[in-house]
Amino acid sequence: MTLNRAAIAHNIDLMAQFCSDHDVDLAPHAKTTMSPELVRRQLDAGAWAMTAATVAQARILREFGVDTIVIASQVLDPAAFGGSATPRPPIPISSSPPSSTPSRASG
Repeated sequence: MTLNRAAIAHNIDLMAQFCSDHDVDLAPHAKTTMSPELVRRQLDAGAWAMTAATVAQARILREFGVDTIVIASQVLDPAAFGGSATPRPPIPISSSPPSSTPSRASG
């Protein structure tokens, strides 16, 4: 796969500006790329968190260094958060963005 750096930068900047203009915080969904470089660029552009579809994806985002992760799907297995026999770093649970801004969106 080949990515166009200029197009990526444009899209990230455009979304960051849109969010700023409309007082919206964004937690982009990382499932499409699962790329540490693209995730970092989105966070550096102002995303308050990253969104994952599953606990497994959230663990990968933690490995990328993401501190705040929204899990978009219901988690039915409490062991997925580290209660299993396999030692894993715990995933902090957050159901809402930071309280500094009144409007929020994830996706």
